Amino acid sequence: GRAAIWNYDYDICYQNHVSRLRPKSEDIDNSYFLYLMMIYKEQGILIADVTSAFPLSKKQQDALVRKLGNLTGRKVKVRTHKDESILGGLIVKIGDKRIDGSAAGRLRSLRNSLSVNSGGV
Repeated sequence: GRAAIWNYDYDICYQNHVSRLRPKSEDIDNSYFLYLMMIYKEQGILIADVTSAFPLSKKQQDALVRKLGNLTGRKVKVRTHKDESILGGLIVKIGDKRIDGSAAGRLRSLRNSLSVNSGGV
């Protein structure tokens, strides 16, 4: 009935946002995930997808949550991902914002800067 229509509208309205946040694991039921996202949105909680070369400790995650909360002025929940190709540092995605503090990103930026300054050599 009405709840099904609302859920359908919710899924359509937030399809892009939810698809970026959807867990890779098939163990989590999609309806539970959508429900959780609705609760977070209603409570003003942001989801930060954080990619690191190595797993973050609980202490590091807590510090990151505090920093991101201070930056955004909102409560933040962190989902962590491991990607050794970034070499070190972090890549943080919150909604459509991306902060690339990875070693690979810094090297890419340096390479681009040197290329522009040297006339493409």
